[in-house]
Amino acid sequence: MNIVVTGANGFIGRWLITELAQYEKYQITALIRKGSNKSGMAEGQRISIKEVDYQQDAAKEVFENQDVCIHLIGVLGSYGVRQEIYESVNVELTLRILKWCREANVKQFVFCSTPGVQGFGHRLAVEKEKYAPRNCYEKTKASVDIVLLKEIPHYIFRYKFKLKNIRYYIRNSISMFIPNIAIQVYVSLDKILLGNILGNYQLGLYEASCRLVDATALVQAAVVATTPTLAFLYANQKKEKFLEHIQRTFSLVNFLAFPMCFGMIGIAENFVPWYLGKDLMEVVKLMYLSAFFILTKSWSCVFGDQILMVSQNQRYYTYGVVTGAVIDIIFNILFIYPFQVYGILVASLIAEYTGMFIMMQAVRKRLDISVKNLYKGTGKYLACSVSMCILIHGIGSITPKSMIGTLMQITVGVIYYFVILFFYHDENILQVKGYCRVHTYDKKSN
Repeated sequence: MNIVVTGANGFIGRWLITELAQYEKYQITALIRKGSNKSGMAEGQRISIKEVDYQQDAAKEVFENQDVCIHLIGVLGSYGVRQEIYESVNVELTLRILKWCREANVKQFVFCSTPGVQGFGHRLAVEKEKYAPRNCYEKTKASVDIVLLKEIPHYIFRYKFKLKNIRYYIRNSISMFIPNIAIQVYVSLDKILLGNILGNYQLGLYEASCRLVDATALVQAAVVATTPTLAFLYANQKKEKFLEHIQRTFSLVNFLAFPMCFGMIGIAENFVPWYLGKDLMEVVKLMYLSAFFILTKSWSCVFGDQILMVSQNQRYYTYGVVTGAVIDIIFNILFIYPFQVYGILVASLIAEYTGMFIMMQAVRKRLDISVKNLYKGTGKYLACSVSMCILIHGIGSITPKSMIGTLMQITVGVIYYFVILFFYHDENILQVKGYCRVHTYDKKSN
């Protein structure tokens, strides 16, 4: 399939071409303005970079023998840009390229718009909402949207519900329903046991320690962002790319989760006094335990929410969660009286790691994925995070127990962690460096 991409040296264009170039079935023609910067653009046998003057009719020749045109050119909303510039680029040039595509019999025209046409800013667009653009950029984008919707045939495919498949729908719904119920049951049970048996003070300590270390949202966001690509690769039986993507995702999770875990331990003594008060210093010891939830929840997110779900092995995800819930109940009953709130935390940790281990074994056996390879490089993140923890804990002992002191610990810890991994030539650090370089170039070019 031949794909032509306009605005190929922009931020979206660079990443799109890099992604498309991974598939042998795509032959890509990347269009850039004459004299524009090519640095940072992907290169390869299936990528042809061409400089084009869109003001000349000769430019239409590049659209011949193309199957798809992805149009990314646009003037963004910036201070000082005249209205005629927005209209010339966002409207007139788009319609000119659409005309050339029609003349060249291009089968599909993909137009990159913006949620701002509905006045939502950075929120997701909703098809049923009316257009409500607020500035020149959004108004010109909205006008092109309306023209394209009228001029280009578009299709809505509706899935037909079949009664004979009702068992399939129910089975898949239950497979997603049971794990969520199990999680809610054992989380609620922890609190009920603590409140009724040990009292509200112990319950308050437990909730405070868990909430303070609930830093898995960032890791989960990283996993969720990569899940659609993983699903596409699995559905198209791209096993090598599928395994490579899993490896990168797991490396990113470790890159984020380890410093979060040991960072929480390192700042606990400085953080709790000014945030919760000196009367709740016992929460510090609880944070030492609950910080390790960050690791197991992050790994479970990859093994369960991503790999097992994408590969349609939901039942093993269910086994892991339900088994963890049962173990949590058993160990809660055994540990709550002798160890009180510490027993509840230990029981939850055992349950979480048991459930994660079941999911990990399912990934290894059902999908023939080497878990050893996934954890390759983990020692690097562990060593850097532990040494960072020791460093910031030492800083905490000589700084005031205040917000400023905690911010100093966090700042030093982040710098130390990044610098050490930079000298290790860590792939995640190099990706961050590459992103910053491209982002800086985009700002300068705009």
